Amino acid sequence: FATCMLDEGALDAKKERDHKSMVKGEVVHFAIRTAKDFACRQVRPLYEPRVIAAKLTGFSIYQFNGNWRRTEYDVCDQPCFESNRKLYLYFRSAGANKQWVIDDVIQPTGAVFSCSDGPDIKGRWTTQQGWANCPALKVRKVNNALGFQGEALEVEGGPTRSNGTHDNGLYLRQPDDINNKPHFMLLETAGAQTSRRRHIFQQSKGPTNNKWQICPVCNEDEGAFALSVNSDVSGMWQVMPPDKEEARKNVELVMDTPPADAVVEKEPDETDIAASAAGYETATDLLKWNEGNHECMLFSVTTHALSFLSLNPALMQKNMHPQLLRDLKLNGVNVGEGVDELNARFHEVLGALTNVVRSREEANEVLGGKYCLTGDALLKMLAIFVRVRCGIPVVLMGECGCGKTFTMSYICEWLRVRLLTLDVHGGTQDSDITDIFAEAQRLIESGESPEVFVFLDEINTCGHMGLLTEAICRRSLHGVRLPDGVHVLAALNPYRRRPPGKGDTPGLVFQMHGAATTVDSMASLVYRVHPVPKTLRDFVFDFGSLSSKAEALYVHAMVEGAPGTSDAGRAEMEVIVALICASQEYVRRVEQEESSVSLRDVKRTLQLCHWFLHNVVGPAEAGGIPPLAQAITLALAHVYWYRLSETKARVEYWTVLRDKGRLGGSRTSASKGWTELFKAEGFEVVVTKAQSFFCDNMDVGDGIALNEALTENLFVVIVCLLNRIPVFVVGKPGSSKTLAMQVIQSNLQGQQSTREFWRKFPSVHLFQYQCSPMSSSSSILAQFEMAKRSQEAAHDTITVLLLDEVGLAEHSPDMPLKCLHGMLVDPPVAIVGLSNWILDPAKMNRAVLLNRTEPSEDDIQLTGQHIIGPMLSRTGSQGGHVSSEAIANWLGPLAAAYHQIYTKQKGRDFVGMRDYYNLVKLLAAELHRKRSRALDPELLVVALCRNFGGK
Repeated sequence: FATCMLDEGALDAKKERDHKSMVKGEVVHFAIRTAKDFACRQVRPLYEPRVIAAKLTGFSIYQFNGNWRRTEYDVCDQPCFESNRKLYLYFRSAGANKQWVIDDVIQPTGAVFSCSDGPDIKGRWTTQQGWANCPALKVRKVNNALGFQGEALEVEGGPTRSNGTHDNGLYLRQPDDINNKPHFMLLETAGAQTSRRRHIFQQSKGPTNNKWQICPVCNEDEGAFALSVNSDVSGMWQVMPPDKEEARKNVELVMDTPPADAVVEKEPDETDIAASAAGYETATDLLKWNEGNHECMLFSVTTHALSFLSLNPALMQKNMHPQLLRDLKLNGVNVGEGVDELNARFHEVLGALTNVVRSREEANEVLGGKYCLTGDALLKMLAIFVRVRCGIPVVLMGECGCGKTFTMSYICEWLRVRLLTLDVHGGTQDSDITDIFAEAQRLIESGESPEVFVFLDEINTCGHMGLLTEAICRRSLHGVRLPDGVHVLAALNPYRRRPPGKGDTPGLVFQMHGAATTVDSMASLVYRVHPVPKTLRDFVFDFGSLSSKAEALYVHAMVEGAPGTSDAGRAEMEVIVALICASQEYVRRVEQEESSVSLRDVKRTLQLCHWFLHNVVGPAEAGGIPPLAQAITLALAHVYWYRLSETKARVEYWTVLRDKGRLGGSRTSASKGWTELFKAEGFEVVVTKAQSFFCDNMDVGDGIALNEALTENLFVVIVCLLNRIPVFVVGKPGSSKTLAMQVIQSNLQGQQSTREFWRKFPSVHLFQYQCSPMSSSSSILAQFEMAKRSQEAAHDTITVLLLDEVGLAEHSPDMPLKCLHGMLVDPPVAIVGLSNWILDPAKMNRAVLLNRTEPSEDDIQLTGQHIIGPMLSRTGSQGGHVSSEAIANWLGPLAAAYHQIYTKQKGRDFVGMRDYYNLVKLLAAELHRKRSRALDPELLVVALCRNFGGK
């Protein structure tokens, strides 16, 4: 393009060639950087000492002294340094003199402020001196017929420089002015020993723009040889005295020190040795997507569009050679355009990249408008598409929920090609892999699709890595080459360990005992996956996780397009976005895991907000909390609040949202009632009221207390069932998980429900599967298919696949629960998982998580009262009435003592809630048998020894 084209009208052809050569070189260097970024495996390089700065002292010009920061770009394959005063220290290789120079611009030739005598930066340096009056230099106006309008200037008395040049001679007026002022050029004399080009014209910049100057070219880019004192061309002139040697100067190159996270060569640990022996690579040195700027140049020969894209445009400009940046701007190329500012023309950029042109309206309808296209996603699509077109295997590695699968779906629909997805899991068979490629070949041969993208999701979860690697790297199956139109892409979850001290709380810990027991090699991993084979190592492309800024853009776009929030006012929408982003950040901080929440949680939040707004929340009372504020509160509670496993964290969560809401709530008028939500207990009141709305209409039966655990279990599970959102309830034994499902099944009977309230809801039909360490993917899938068929034939019924003790199957060596990954995405049936411990993030990320907190002292007493009350009521009929006060007198201290023992246990839990339930039942039974009204010490000791005497 024009930036690299030679200017045929340039007065100095050699300088123009040198300049354009430098610009072309920088463009090629930029293209090579882009190619390496998008086509090669990006890893953290091994640490090597590197020059990061230059320290200059002793120079006669004080502005040169100090620390000079090394720039991201080099000049002539040597480091370039920049001072705080926008001066540059760089190397020049053009011409015979290869030297280091100090100047305010970077150019291959021309005058400089200071320079070395040779290529040694620590060698001899000379510096130009300031302007000095030169009375001998005379300039007078003369008449000459050769000059324009007969005007000319005669220069004489100028000093001769060390290279033999001077400025004396006749300067003729030229027809073209400079800066709208007369321009004179030196008349070359016949037989001159050296070729001189000199121009006299007036300045256009600086504190005074009317001084005359003698310059080597017809502009001010290369400085001046002589300068008039004022605007009188015939007055006093100044020249530069001979360069001064910097006898006291010192140039010191500063080397960096290794940072704390630097990748250095180290002795591998036992896990690394085992993985290496098995032919695997842990990929811990892979550079994350967010750690790069992903600078690229995108142009189209059809639309003649040219764009420089990156995640951080300011950083790209800083890293770009200043002369290249200057030339691009002179030619009208916008280098500072951020990808997130391209929303209005994303379709143009994608069209230029893929040669598939769509209008803005058509682009908005891709995937039904469900995909929120941001600049971050655009760059990822660019990286994937370029690799596919260049025949480079695409293996995406990223945290769950970061958009790998959805991005692939968007690319294929944009290209109008078919996408076949295989959800790989522990039960995936050889035939499953060959079948999907056979289908791809059929689509190609039948002409149904010119190209087929086969997406193998979570490839590091099954035992057929050899076959999958052959398909990805060699484009063949069992030695038979795949058709050219079939493109193989893959995704996997990172093979990395959990942070130290982060276990499987809040429930129990699974542990097998015995001398022959095999140690669970995946127990310390965040994801239960196999390491990455070395064959795939060079093709792994880290999809990363979203930065806070990028995630906020996604959230904002999702809120704008979601039903229920899309009609909200701008101020209300901003508050909702702020609350969701604060929730995402808080959960990650508390759980110390970046993959604990993702955009899937944002999608669930908006889905539940719409449902609560139309099914639960009523019209706002005068001065009360508006319906939208109540709906978003309940949605946030379901997705984020209930997953917190500690009461302290739950209290702090509402405090964080309250503070965030007050900051953003200033933009929402008080008349809309949002300020009421952000008052003390505002969030808590909304959640408590909604729980009561459901649970007060439950028939739970005698001896069952609607305590906090059961109330939350019922509320969360019922809402998730009605929305077909998968839910996992995690808690220790005795936390009412199974009981909640029994109560739900007995109450939600459709039109046969005993209470009028539940007759407007569909009935619930359970398909239960008892998980164990011997569970297999095939058995889980078989139960899932049975539930699907039942749902298809049922009317006004919600079919529920209940996975009881699902955590036990997590510890099977065949990893059968990987089959859940596909089942949990928009399932045709409701799915509920009950577990004593949390599963890996890849599963929890696809569902709502309800973590059971430790019971409070009041909750323990309330449960005991409901257990013992009905039993003692029979005592009252035969031996006198037993008042609730009498029960509370001895049950209160008992609950307080048990709460202290239960919550202060160290190591593995020995005492559980069921021990307390059995203790209370035994006491009630003995009191009933003895027809007694009071609890005697002997009975209490017997009951305690019977239920707690095992330790």
